[in-house]
Parts: sequence; C-alpha cells; structure tokens
Amino acid sequence: MKRLSSGFILLAAVVFMFSGFSLAERTQTGKDADQLGGLYNPNTVEKARGEIGSIDYGAESPDVTLKLLPAGGKLPITVHLGPGWYLARLQRPLEPGQLIEITGSRVMIAGAPAIIAAFIHVEDMVTNFRDVKTGKPYWWR
Repeated sequence: MKRLSSGFILLAAVVFMFSGFSLAERTQTGKDADQLGGLYNPNTVEKARGEIGSIDYGAESPDVTLKLLPAGGKLPITVHLGPGWYLARLQRPLEPGQLIEITGSRVMIAGAPAIIAAFIHVEDMVTNFRDVKTGKPYWWR
C-alpha cells in the first residue's frame, strides 16, 4: 500500500509539473500576452517608413520591439510588433539597417510616442500582426 501511494504521489507531481509548464506557455503566448491590445486605436492608424535602428527581442517585455529611424531626421519611435515566437516564424529575420514600412496605431506608452504594428512591409515580405480595424492579434487565431 505504501508503495502504491508513493507511486501515485510521484505521478501526481509529474502531472502537476507539466500542467504548470503549459499554463506558463499559455500565459506568455495566449490572450494574456497581449498587454497592448487595449491601447490599439483604429482611429490613429498611420503608415511610417524608415530604417530599423535596433531590435529588442523581449528583454523588458514579452513583445519584440524595434526602433524605427524615420526618414527626414525625425525622432526615432518604438514599434511594438508582437511575441517573439510569432516573429520567429518570419522567413527572413529582421535586421538593423533594413528599410521598413509599418502600418499601425500611434499611441503613447509610458509617456513616449509608439506604434503598435498591424503589419510591416520589409523588402518583398509583408507580415501581419493585428487586424487593422480591430487591433485583434493574429497570433490569437
């Protein structure tokens, strides 16, 4: 009986451990990961063009962000793309120095202007991140 109960406890611990991993994955990649969705405003959608200055793969948040260096000497702007795992599906990675066109909602985040990307166009590649009209992320589908 003691052997059976210790085997059951071990099995329960393993099941609990793996359910915790799937819960953590769900939190980072599911609906809970869209921390900026409430800020997306279809009335502020615009296009921005420029060069990729730098790319941050989620050191400070689960989202990948990039610094857009607009043409004409305008100030750099932070662009929020989406989760790193979604961006990793690109056929070609984004790199600093590439020319990029971004369509997204211009917002204020932590007192600074930013764009929440709906889609980007780099060279001949278009990547959709959100529905332009609703802001709903494509990674939720």
